[in-house]
This record gives sequence, structure tokens and C-alpha cells, in this order.
Amino acid sequence: MGKKTSKAASKSGRASASQQGVRTRLKLGDVIEFKTSKGFAYAQYVFKHTKAQGYGELLRIIEGLSAIPTSDLDLICSRRTLYVCFCRPQPELKSGKCKIVGNAAIPSELGKLPKFKWAFRNIISGRVIRWEIWDGKTRKGRPVTKLNIQAKQYPLLEIVTLEDVIHRLDTDWKPEDECLAGATSVFGQS
Repeated sequence: MGKKTSKAASKSGRASASQQGVRTRLKLGDVIEFKTSKGFAYAQYVFKHTKAQGYGELLRIIEGLSAIPTSDLDLICSRRTLYVCFCRPQPELKSGKCKIVGNAAIPSELGKLPKFKWAFRNIISGRVIRWEIWDGKTRKGRPVTKLNIQAKQYPLLEIVTLEDVIHRLDTDWKPEDECLAGATSVFGQS
């Protein structure tokens, strides 16, 4: 008797990562690899947010792209953190668009949830009306009319897809880009 395959696998002619026996469930410290238009990128699962809204997995997006995949976790994890974001990469892990390449110690500065910012925008113009700073401990943020230099570097409070992360790496986006005059979307377009 032959092996059963899913509809998705039979349509593409390829088995998914989960069908191939590759681990697709993240554990804290896991490092994932994915391809961008500029090369291979890496992210590390550093925190699970379960309180209040339950944003889920916090990923550390690691600086530096590689022309070819690298298996040197020490090298990957020694690189600077570009930013952190809430992202749920399970669909891409299951489809094989990204993969877990290992598990490493989480940097000490990421052992607790950082502060986040989010903007309330005018629905017509897209311009920021006010910002809020959120510490992850309550459901509400603290309103501020202007962000100081430190707050401009806080990550955005949002849940993004891995495709969003790839787009941001391809365009050299960073969280402080959202604070520029005229920024009207999460991708820094005006």
C-alpha cells in the first residue's frame, strides 16, 4: 500500500515540511532561515506573549543576509538584532518556505518583553494623530503626542506575516521609519 499524500502535496508534486518529518513547531531559542530577494535571512524565536491580547511569537530579526545558507549558529546569533516583531511563521514552516536550522541561547536583553509603539492614524490622510506606548502588561497603552528618540526605536505593536518580514528586509525597513514625517503605512510608504 502506498503512502497517503495531502491534496496540497499531490497538486505540487512535493510533500510539505511536516510530511517530510521536519520539525515545524517552534521552541524558544529556535533559529529559522528564509530566503529574501537579497539572500538568506535568519530570525530567532525569543518570547511567547500570552497575556491580554495574546500576540504570540516574538521573533528577533537578525542583521545580515547570506548569499548561501549557513549552518554556523554561533555566527548567526552573534549578529546584531535589527528589530523584533510578533510573527506567526508556522504556515511557512509547514509549507517549507522557511525552516528551523537550530536552537541557540536567547540574548539576555531579549529575556523580557520590550516596549512597543503603535500609531492612531487619520483614516483619510493616514497621518499619525497620536502614538501609544505598550509594555505588554496590560491591554492598554500609554498615549503620547510625540515620541522621544528612544521610543522611536521601539518595535511596532502588530502581528506580521513572514512575507512582511521579507519585504521589510528587502527594502531595508526599520521601526523608526514609521516615525518619519509623511509615513502613512507600516511599510514606510507615503
